[in-house]
Order: sequence, then C-alpha cells, then structure tokens
Amino acid sequence: NTFINICGLQYFYRYIERRMPESKAVALVFGSAVNEALVAIDQDLALGRAVDLAGALSTFEERLAAEFSDPGLPVDVPDGESSFETLLEKGRGMITHYVEEIPRDERPRSGERRFTVPIVDAEGRILARPLTGEFDRLLDVGGRIAVVDWKTAARRWSVEDLEKDLQATAYLYAAKLVFGE
Repeated sequence: NTFINICGLQYFYRYIERRMPESKAVALVFGSAVNEALVAIDQDLALGRAVDLAGALSTFEERLAAEFSDPGLPVDVPDGESSFETLLEKGRGMITHYVEEIPRDERPRSGERRFTVPIVDAEGRILARPLTGEFDRLLDVGGRIAVVDWKTAARRWSVEDLEKDLQATAYLYAAKLVFGE
C-alpha cells in the first residue's frame, strides 16, 4: 500500500528524488526490534530446541538500543509517544507473552523467508517489476502452509483497514506461487 497511502510529495522525494530520510519512525524501529526477537524464537522452535526467552529478550533490547543510539539517523519520537524505556518494557511484555502463548506442539516451517514473484496483469502479461517481500512466519497446518505476518501496531486493525490493505492478498498470492498451494 505504499503507493496508495502516501502523499504525492512524499512519493516524489522517496522514489523519484531518492532522498534519504532525516529520521526513522519509532514504530518502525520498535517493530523491527520485536521482529528480530520473534525470529530468534522461531529459529529455536524450527530446530526443535527449547525457546531461549532470555536470548530473545536480549536480541530485542540490543536492537532497540542500537537504533536509538545511531547518530546518523535519529529515531523520531513525537511528543507524547513512548520513550525508550517504555518501549523496552512494552517489547519485553509482548515477547514474553508470545512465548507463553505458543502452542507447545507448534513448529514453524522456517524463520523469515524472502520472496520475489512475478506480477501478472489481467491479460496474463508479466509486469516489469516483481512483488518482493518477506514472510515473517510459516507454519504447517493440516498439510497446508499458513503465512503469519507479525504486527506491532498500537491498535488492532478495523475490518475496514483489513479490507483495504493489500498486504494479505499479496502475501497469499506469493505463497501460492512459492509453495504451489
């Protein structure tokens, strides 16, 4: 939805002028740090090992600290939003809850997996640019593959948000091409 949800000027600067951002959004930094910890947890599970919660929390904390201490690209924390300490606490809670709620018999197929698949128009022609993304989590469920995409948004998505968002449709399309399902 990058091309649908951003204003024309933002698109121009980012994709035409290729200007580097002056800061990085706190939500992106937080989500990336949580994602890295969840990937570490899933790697343990995929290999049949016990989850190393302390290691995953350490991964999260180190990534978050590194992002906040990067002087070249500061984290943009708008007034009234979460501080570094608040984000640490929130992330620790989310990661711990994730580990507590994973079904004990659940084994991910693999960790993150990048994909690149062709985009085909209505006439069957392959477009010049492919669809590229990354599955956060893949599970075997009843002989089929389930695609999981982790979200760390401050609020649940509404039904309207889900209906308008193209990511789920795009990821299902990619999974069908990559896995033949």
